[in-house]
Amino acid sequence: MTTSWEEDFAAFCEKAKKKSEEQKSFIDMCSETDGLIYFSCTPWFDFTALTNERDFDRDDTIPRLAWGRYFEDGGRLRLHLSIEVNHRTIDGVHIGQLVAAIESEIAALSEQGRTRPLSTEGMMG
Repeated sequence: MTTSWEEDFAAFCEKAKKKSEEQKSFIDMCSETDGLIYFSCTPWFDFTALTNERDFDRDDTIPRLAWGRYFEDGGRLRLHLSIEVNHRTIDGVHIGQLVAAIESEIAALSEQGRTRPLSTEGMMG
């Protein structure tokens, strides 16, 4: 299911639920290809590498981001992030800017007292 972002999280969830119930195909390729980003999260397990199965169409410019379960390493919480992009449209500097923005958001959470991520306990069942 794909939908545009809403600032109001409750409104976003309601809109996403409605669209998910109405959607008949994975992606409407006629109207939803510009501006798509594929996000995947596997909070039940960590990974060290991830690739997405696809046809490697040179015009496929949809970024694919995935992250796994966080883990503790040397007293620090860590989280692996997989980023797949088409180098024709995105350069390393853009990925660096994304990583810097993510790190800034995590730092802001820490400053607000959220130094540990939410538990994923109970998410499997």
